Amino acid sequence: MLFLFNILFFLHCACILVGRIVYLLFNEILILDVQVFLVSVTCSFPGRVWKRILGGSAANVYTWTTFMIKSLRKMIRTFIAIVLLGCASVANAADGRDLNIELDQNILQSGELQSFVETLKTEGAGGKKRVIGVIMIEATQDEVWDVIQDWDAYGEFVPGLKYYKTIQKTVFQEHPAYFQSFVEGYIKIPVPFVRKTYTLDAIFEQEKYFIQWKLVQYDRIQALNKLGLSLTKSSNVVQNIEGFSYLEPFDNGKKTILYYAPVVEINIPVPQSVERFLSGTIMTGFMEAIKNRVENRKKDISVKEE
Repeated sequence: MLFLFNILFFLHCACILVGRIVYLLFNEILILDVQVFLVSVTCSFPGRVWKRILGGSAANVYTWTTFMIKSLRKMIRTFIAIVLLGCASVANAADGRDLNIELDQNILQSGELQSFVETLKTEGAGGKKRVIGVIMIEATQDEVWDVIQDWDAYGEFVPGLKYYKTIQKTVFQEHPAYFQSFVEGYIKIPVPFVRKTYTLDAIFEQEKYFIQWKLVQYDRIQALNKLGLSLTKSSNVVQNIEGFSYLEPFDNGKKTILYYAPVVEINIPVPQSVERFLSGTIMTGFMEAIKNRVENRKKDISVKEE
């Protein structure tokens, strides 16, 4: 039995090493599934087996391995959630403002967040979800726009995001208020063997107060790299990410309604626990961070003017 224990321990260590290699070469996190399987097998042994192997410490081992399984599942769920909210794009050139939601006006005017989750049609067994957040901000559209279009500053106040860094920005001379950017992002989450950086292709339309973004796929990154533009590839677990945000005036332009609607499509079904996490903790943190940033900046400007 001790020999069997040593074999399992060796396989677990091998998974860590192989996982690191896979991460560096192929940007995959499938090795996590192998680790979860091994830990699950370890947990499945009856208590009497562990008692013979470890001399009465079966309860401690079972508790530890159960904790490991829950931790790995939580990290994967959190990774998907933060990538979803930290990324975005546009799959087509449509404006995207056809959101089928019904807002509670009392909640809206109170300044509290309203969130919704929509299931979209997709091919295959994967999952595609649109998470929608709507919140009122005590500022004009221009004041809100100054904050939401400055992605390079997001790392200073958006929870779970280490940084956004503009790699290239293109301003169109015929439409100065319209520009496109390739943006690299880095999420702060302790998930092993997972590439935490990704690249987005974002379009900013100031005249419409509209932003749309898209995850840059691997083939396009390779093509752009050959042209001399250094872009970071994203995890292959995420099949596609797209989304948009826009502003609408309220109270004769004195206030602004912020709509935020990212979409994620991954290669595995999206569990309900991820939906709850997206529409709850993560969405709340992001939307309230934007609201607080805008309103606090407005207060600081008012104080300085006085």
